[in-house]
Amino acid sequence: MSYTGRKKFKTAREKNKDAFKNMKAVIFIVTIAAIVYVMKNRVSIIDHIQTYFY
Repeated sequence: MSYTGRKKFKTAREKNKDAFKNMKAVIFIVTIAAIVYVMKNRVSIIDHIQTYFY
């Protein structure tokens, strides 16, 4: 079977499915990064929040 340089046509449903899969991966990575950021800076974040309730 020879290689053809032509891409397969994708329907809108297939494009949306791929975009949703990529979006889920990005949201997962951003959520993990936010959790790590909060864990590393928890003391300064708690101190900042306590300034409003002093």
